Amino acid sequence: MDLAFGPYTKFGTIKGILQEAVQIPFVGRVIGTEKVDGTNTRLIFCPDGSVVVGSREDLLWERRDLIGNPAMGIVEAVKDTVHALATTVCKEGLLTVFFVEVYGKPVFGGEGKKLEPIKATLISREMVKALKDLPRAEPLQETSDVPKDGATYVLRNISTRKGMIPDRDRTKMVQRAGKSSPAWKLKVVGDLFVIANATNGMVLDGSGGQLTQRRLNGAAGQGWTFVKEGDGYYIQCKGTGRVLDLEGGSIDEGARILLWEMKKPPGHLNQIWMLTEVKKE
Repeated sequence: MDLAFGPYTKFGTIKGILQEAVQIPFVGRVIGTEKVDGTNTRLIFCPDGSVVVGSREDLLWERRDLIGNPAMGIVEAVKDTVHALATTVCKEGLLTVFFVEVYGKPVFGGEGKKLEPIKATLISREMVKALKDLPRAEPLQETSDVPKDGATYVLRNISTRKGMIPDRDRTKMVQRAGKSSPAWKLKVVGDLFVIANATNGMVLDGSGGQLTQRRLNGAAGQGWTFVKEGDGYYIQCKGTGRVLDLEGGSIDEGARILLWEMKKPPGHLNQIWMLTEVKKE
């Protein structure tokens, strides 16, 4: 648990200057960190190669500008780092934002206190190299792929972006994040789809109103239709007329996926599913 305390030592007569006198005594082993006063900064790396630098409130500079807003010394402190990172961080289809702090030293003069930016690079060369080597996130899928015969997909709820997966006993369906979501293969049978687990061949079955996976037996509960809605689909069971429903719209890992009566907008996104086709290598 994180706890926030006042400063460990007392403030002096000039605000911001800490003294030696301890004001919070501790007993036993204590590990603490101290917040260094800095200036909030945003570095926004865009797919087209542009990089925008901003404070918490304002946009200050784009890396190809000749002149930037000098407010709080942010641009001067980060521009070398921005140029160093731009060629590797700017990627097609990917927007990357760094939330950082620019630190400086307080200077007192005729105009009062101001921030003089430190003339060192904000991020060390070692950190730049480490950032270049980081794996890049996949661009966020905006709309569902189209269901088609013989294709294989990951099925994700559109509101949580978590995939449908059998639970540990393989009888119920739940949601999981990441690559743990199995792929589901679609097969057209008549005017319906059969949805088969690509790992074990079991098919999605909604017979009796209970969602599970079983061996293919031709039951009406194993036939499904995809009903387009917005950027995704309702997945509707032929046998019951009900649709896949993420229980309560929960974001929790392991939240159960049920069959429920189709809901109309608004308040229906826990029933809308996005198909991401798994391409063959």
